[in-house]
Amino acid sequence: MTMLRSLLVLLLTAIAIALEAAQLPAPFGTRLGVTDGGVEVYSCNLPPGEEALDMDPNYVDGVYTGVRWQCVELARRYLYINYGVIFGDVDYAFQIYDLPAFERVTTKAAVAVTKHSNGAATPPSPGSLLIWSAYGEMAETGHVAVVVNVTDTHVDIAEQNVEDTIWPTGRLYSRRLQVQRNATSYEIQKWYGKEHIIGWITVDGASPAAVLDSTTTSSSYGFLLAALIVVAVGGFVAQRQYSRRSDRYAQYDFVNRSQ
Repeated sequence: MTMLRSLLVLLLTAIAIALEAAQLPAPFGTRLGVTDGGVEVYSCNLPPGEEALDMDPNYVDGVYTGVRWQCVELARRYLYINYGVIFGDVDYAFQIYDLPAFERVTTKAAVAVTKHSNGAATPPSPGSLLIWSAYGEMAETGHVAVVVNVTDTHVDIAEQNVEDTIWPTGRLYSRRLQVQRNATSYEIQKWYGKEHIIGWITVDGASPAAVLDSTTTSSSYGFLLAALIVVAVGGFVAQRQYSRRSDRYAQYDFVNRSQ
């Protein structure tokens, strides 16, 4: 039994390493990584035949955060865990940009937010929400991600329901977006050919979330098996990624709460 358990652990470790190396979408519900405040990020790679609203709602401390594991769910959960703040119900991710204020969970008081369009002089801050319009790769629903690091040359974002790939060991973000900055403009560049970043929303007076030292631990064994699995799956990586992108609009971020 001990030998069987050891082999199972070895196999699971090898599969995780192979998925990371091959950049394949991980199965639905797989933990992809951990970002600020210990907030876990999960794969929303839905099983065949499943729809977004077939998934269960998620709650933290009894607070509704959204449908598992949509992009809106992560944004709401991140704000709650790090700042004790949430935003109201939306049908689509891009509608977050139109909300006049957020809400402090403990008091139900309105929390002021500041909005900046992409290309404005003021950059986002760690904890800002980056909002995409319903266009191109983010068609019909838009998208939201959390900014977790800001520099003059790039921003790092944490998000759900885009690449759905396991983060490399020690990384705290999903994607790194390049920036063009000058004296009057901070413009976040596109990742895909067709997409439109509306801008970012920052909670007024929010302190930057604490940055974690690390996210995941690596195994000291299983590399040979991992290499074999990588070779086995490498042949269909490109086709899998293409198929994932081509039908993204059908699975995206419709997050209305079921009654």
